[in-house]
Parts: sequence; structure tokens; C-alpha cells
Amino acid sequence: IRVPKANKYLNVENKIGLTDYLVNENLTLNEVTSKVDSNLYMIACGTKPPNPAELLLSNRMNILFEKAKMEYDYVVVDTSAIGLVTDAFVIGQHADLTVFVVRANYLDKRQISIAQTAYEEKRLPKMTILLNGVTSRKGYGYGYGYGSNPEKKKTKWKFV
Repeated sequence: IRVPKANKYLNVENKIGLTDYLVNENLTLNEVTSKVDSNLYMIACGTKPPNPAELLLSNRMNILFEKAKMEYDYVVVDTSAIGLVTDAFVIGQHADLTVFVVRANYLDKRQISIAQTAYEEKRLPKMTILLNGVTSRKGYGYGYGYGSNPEKKKTKWKFV
């Protein structure tokens, strides 16, 4: 709810959504849910709130998760990166599984240690890491393509 992007990726209007549901007790889960595909539904961010952490900690959020878990087979929540704000930890208490998404060559290494600490302290349940943005290269041996082009400069992994 801080920097909403998922609605743009899925072509869902962001007129009414999660923050509106959390603030307005007259709204129902169905009123803030949009059908994206035959088996995919989404709750957009809604109105940008001045107090996102407070809203996520509200009892209304607990109610939303209870209803969503009864209504849907899977509930996937996209949050801000861990360590930047508390959102992931607040939402994490409702999660059966936490997926920490890492983009190759872009992640700040310090965030890995934040994720590791959160895992060790059991602040995020059943955490797993998903590495994306990796390119595959054909070849074998050290440095990919051993012996195929000795003049070619080899690139190394780097995290920024």
C-alpha cells in the first residue's frame, strides 16, 4: 500500500481497495476484490494512506485474512521489501509461507542479512528465497564455456 504496482501489472483499476476496506467497516471483501482472470482475484491498494503500518495492524486486517483464507485456495500478498518498513513483518504473522524475492545483480547485499536474521528469529514463517533475473549460459566448467573463447572477458556476479 506504500508504492502500489501490482494493479498496473495486472491491469486492475486502483479506485477502491485494501486501505478503503480497512478504513470503512461498511465495505465488504467482495466490494474491494477485482476479478483478473477466471481463477485470479486481486485487491488493489486503494487510497494511499497516511498511516499504512497502523492500518495493517488493525483488527480489520485480521478479519480480511480470515475471510480471504475461507474464500480462496491461496492468498498471495505483495509487500515492501523487508528492512525498509515493517509491512512484511506485520503481514508475515498471517502467512503460511514467506517468499523472499531476490533479483540477480540488483539486490543490496545488506538485505540478505536482514532476511537471514528475520528467518533465524522466526519473524517470517517458513521463509524461502526465489532468485529471479538469472540468465543461463551454455557450457560447462568454471566460468561457463571453458575453453570456448579464451579472449572473452568473463563477468562475475555482483550485488549492488
